[in-house]
Amino acid sequence: MELFNQIASPLMIVILTLVSMCLVISAFWMVILSKTDVAEAFRMFCAFSLATISLFFICLPSQVVVDTNTYVYNSCYSCNWYDYPTKSRKYFQLFILRLSKTLVVPAGPLAKLNFETYGNIIKTSLSYTTALMTIYL
Repeated sequence: MELFNQIASPLMIVILTLVSMCLVISAFWMVILSKTDVAEAFRMFCAFSLATISLFFICLPSQVVVDTNTYVYNSCYSCNWYDYPTKSRKYFQLFILRLSKTLVVPAGPLAKLNFETYGNIIKTSLSYTTALMTIYL
């Protein structure tokens, strides 16, 4: 898992940065071109939509891992494991201990890939787009 994090983390931060830039640029030009060239504005809308969908599918696998980890943890904890034989109880305790640390796919040192990060990137991109619109117009 450590090797995976070392390889995936820098790659994911680059991908998230590029997708965020694509979101900001396409949203900005979509609004700008909506008054003059509707066909080009629609192309920018398609680019914005594809970037949003791509970002969703980048964050989805990590969220599934987190949800599955939480589900297995809750299942182990709530199955009356303390009524089982001693050997089985030790295994359940190990499972619960291991599952108490949530698995995440990091995107650099600051972010974790999940739906919360997805929402934050969308909100931040739209905020940057609004700021660009204020400056441009």
